[in-house]
Amino acid sequence: MAGILSVQQIQGLASAADPTTVTIPSGHNLIAPGHVVQTVVHEFTNNTTTSTNQTYVDAAGSSVTITTKQANSKIYLFATCQTYCTDTCNGANIAFKRGGTLIAGVNGNLGDSWRYLNGNTIANMSMVMKRQYLDAPAVAAGTSLTYNIGVSRWTNGTVQINYANYNMDSHFLIQEIAQ
Repeated sequence: MAGILSVQQIQGLASAADPTTVTIPSGHNLIAPGHVVQTVVHEFTNNTTTSTNQTYVDAAGSSVTITTKQANSKIYLFATCQTYCTDTCNGANIAFKRGGTLIAGVNGNLGDSWRYLNGNTIANMSMVMKRQYLDAPAVAAGTSLTYNIGVSRWTNGTVQINYANYNMDSHFLIQEIAQ
């Protein structure tokens, strides 16, 4: 029998081993708006190099699929990418794509691929680029969403994610947040 339980307070059973704990049995879920439903952490070491102006290219190995557990959840994305800029690079950035479509980042002359270095030319530089974004895909529970990171440069130089032969690794954190 399904129903609604309305109470002012929930507390652990006084006679339990830990009376201050309320346990949700394995296989069951407790969903509270604003709480994290699930977290996926992905590390990737693939090298991606780009000399393409103001266009985000996919970072190799960065793709992650998450299957929503709740309808209409928001998806929090956070990435840190080990980056090496060379050849008088004057700007670089990372972006997020869902299903191949850019959702955080803007291509083109009015885009944001200058964010790191901001048009200042530098011969060689190692740095960690970061980006975060709160996606609202408005999908049903059980929907698989694939996200990946894009990398871009402004107009000069070369940008590499996970510079080859230096054991660099980048990270992509994805969280489903109940609404």
